[in-house]
Amino acid sequence: LAERTSAATREAIARAFLLTTHEDKTTEDDDDDESRVVPRELGHRIEWLPDARDASDADIARLHRRLERHGVVVVPQAVDLDPAGLLSFARRLGGVAEEPPSFESGLCRTATQVRVNSNRWPNGTLKSSRDNSYGARWHQDGDFWPREFRWLLTLLYCVECDAGDTGFADLHAAATTLTSSENDEALAGLVARAARSSVNVSVRAIPDFTRRGDPGHLALFDDVRHPVLDTLPFADDAELRLGPGATSNAVLFLGMVDDDVVPDGGDDGDDQFMPRLLDHVLQHTYHHRWRRRDLVIWDNLQIMHRAMPFDNTPDVHRRLYRVEVRRQPSAAHLARHPMPDGWRPRFLDADGVPVWRRDDASRDPVGATLEDC
Repeated sequence: LAERTSAATREAIARAFLLTTHEDKTTEDDDDDESRVVPRELGHRIEWLPDARDASDADIARLHRRLERHGVVVVPQAVDLDPAGLLSFARRLGGVAEEPPSFESGLCRTATQVRVNSNRWPNGTLKSSRDNSYGARWHQDGDFWPREFRWLLTLLYCVECDAGDTGFADLHAAATTLTSSENDEALAGLVARAARSSVNVSVRAIPDFTRRGDPGHLALFDDVRHPVLDTLPFADDAELRLGPGATSNAVLFLGMVDDDVVPDGGDDGDDQFMPRLLDHVLQHTYHHRWRRRDLVIWDNLQIMHRAMPFDNTPDVHRRLYRVEVRRQPSAAHLARHPMPDGWRPRFLDADGVPVWRRDDASRDPVGATLEDC
């Protein structure tokens, strides 16, 4: 991807490295008046949640509002959270989302809904770049899920982080600036193409999943198509509102950039459309430099992210716990692209439970690498 990106993209990434560490994030103010027009700031640090385990219902509602407003929330150096504590807090934010266990390179043995992001295998040997090729690219978690299941929040908690920063890119801010640029001919062309394009996404196109995923698990997921220009998942209007500032309910979807783009009305042969769109998105970035006990939460329908490169040497220890939470999109958002009548996903049984949770699968998931946490 680095070879395919423009000088503007590389400059934007460099600018993120230099200027936007988490110390720059504005601390939460006391004014919770949601009627204010608030300039979009990607990444917001909050100080009013010293212990996530004691969060009140009002704290949870406030946290959701901050995620809707800023896309990424940083709780700097939170209390020590073991996997059970992180999982308990995640359940306050929504239903914990599970993927087939064979898709994951590491799950906590005592809490298999918690995934382990680490630069080492359980036996202590270093992972190679091939072992996590997907995370090292700009992407959105859960983009392979059908539309009504795709609104995911990711919680990432640092246990030890000697290296390996995370980059975030703002798809809502990018859509807003893109669609309010009528006087910029190049951007106007991107808007027109984005408005009539969709992206085909397949779970079988994700290298990490296909390399280790159980064929039966992979077969549970149909390919899906997502519009490049869409409404925010909490939008209260099915009509796409374009334009500047708080008037916009637009958000972009890029997939993995080289996914199959489908223009409505036929292919116009512009194979640089998605790279150019990524160039624009990467003008809206936040780079998080991890410290021990940092808790970062982001909205995957508003945010792309990637693991930034680092030297994975024997003296580097990087270990984070990750949980994904599923939220219910608004009826207006779902109405823009409804699923066919009678459609039912194969990955759920009659009771709405993932079909891979059979018998003692939650204790000993088939195909997963279990780790002591």
